[in-house]
Amino acid sequence: MNYQRLFLLCSIFIAAFLPQSSHACTTFCLDTPDELVVGKNFDWVFGDALIVVNKRNVSKTAYLWTGEHPAVWTSKYGSVTVNLLGREFPLEGMNEAGLVVSATALRQTEYPAPDAHPAITDEQWIQYQLDTAATVADVIASDAVLRISNTHPPPLHFFICDSQGHCASIEFLDGVMVVHQTAQETMPVKVLANSPYSTDLEYWENKELQVDMPSSAARFCTAAEMLEDYDPETSGPAVDYTFNILSNVSFLSNVSQGALTQWSIAFDIPNRRISFQTRDNGDIRYVDMSSFDFSCQTPVRVLDIKEDLSGNVAGEFTDYTYELNRSLLGKTRKDTPDEVLDALAAYPDTTECEGACELYIEHRKIQYAKLSKDRKVVLKITGDDDFDMYSRIDPGPLTWRKAFFNRKKNRLKVQAIVPAGLRPGIVPILVGDCFGQIEIVP
Repeated sequence: MNYQRLFLLCSIFIAAFLPQSSHACTTFCLDTPDELVVGKNFDWVFGDALIVVNKRNVSKTAYLWTGEHPAVWTSKYGSVTVNLLGREFPLEGMNEAGLVVSATALRQTEYPAPDAHPAITDEQWIQYQLDTAATVADVIASDAVLRISNTHPPPLHFFICDSQGHCASIEFLDGVMVVHQTAQETMPVKVLANSPYSTDLEYWENKELQVDMPSSAARFCTAAEMLEDYDPETSGPAVDYTFNILSNVSFLSNVSQGALTQWSIAFDIPNRRISFQTRDNGDIRYVDMSSFDFSCQTPVRVLDIKEDLSGNVAGEFTDYTYELNRSLLGKTRKDTPDEVLDALAAYPDTTECEGACELYIEHRKIQYAKLSKDRKVVLKITGDDDFDMYSRIDPGPLTWRKAFFNRKKNRLKVQAIVPAGLRPGIVPILVGDCFGQIEIVP
């Protein structure tokens, strides 16, 4: 099927009806037993952004200018994000636990009315989730403890996927969180565009691609069709196929009155690799999250997404500065008063490193091929001087059954259960504020 031609026909048909500020993005998840990749096109009138390495154990207070009570939290996980609107305000990213959060515009969005819950802006909500959540369930549960302020445009909805292949769309309609998720079988297609999920899904379920369908539905259906057609044996590597889908739902010409695909990005969750290309540079660039030090005692690192590079670009990141942040904001928030831009650029300086505590974990090799049923594992955990073995144990997707404390050696031994079918990849383990990880190998 000529997916590109179909998509362009649908887009051209409605081009005259789109506003000048049309923000048309597409995101999806390619999920097979062996591969798990989230793809995203960012379609807009400009493509300036910083790729930011965010640190764990950093205390933060949400940036608000409306007098609302701000959310306060400390990051549990490091992450790599793409930031159009300044550091701490990303559009998408992946954290150490393999959680991916991505946003696309949704005109129908109506965030909750002010109440007793602490507030946060929609862009910083993305960073909050990457800082604190490991799973889709964690993200959904956060609705009970904070809300997105309804005074901060633009209106967004969110696509979330975790390391176990669970995905969800999260929307705020009529002031209420609306969730479609694979775990509840309410998300049969792992795609999100720029209409409410249920609206685009209805087009897909009709199984008839129409030339006169809205642009969002056209992109949704094109991506869904290509996901359905993927064959691991004949379609090539999952990341390559992800970029093929992104190419077929991209805006390559002025079909939306200026909103072009500025970048395409693929989050390879099991390998914690982020690959991307930009409008002006079609070369695929990538970074492995294992290349970065997420301790908050080392500088935050950034990369201009437009840098003329190729291949592995982890070594091209530089230390973050206020000047880099302010320069970006001057390009992407052109209609904002200088004093506001100055305050936004300085906001990251209000965050504070709470220290770094590393865990050292010994255990027998855990092989995915042997996880046809739950498996017991013993974790022998030690840490640096700040390690408190009596702190709360958070083993991520594992379930811990018993803990034994060796005061003399300051060592914690944990008997845990690895659930059947746990996918290959890194599994973060936390004891209090101390961070470590184990690996499920293929």
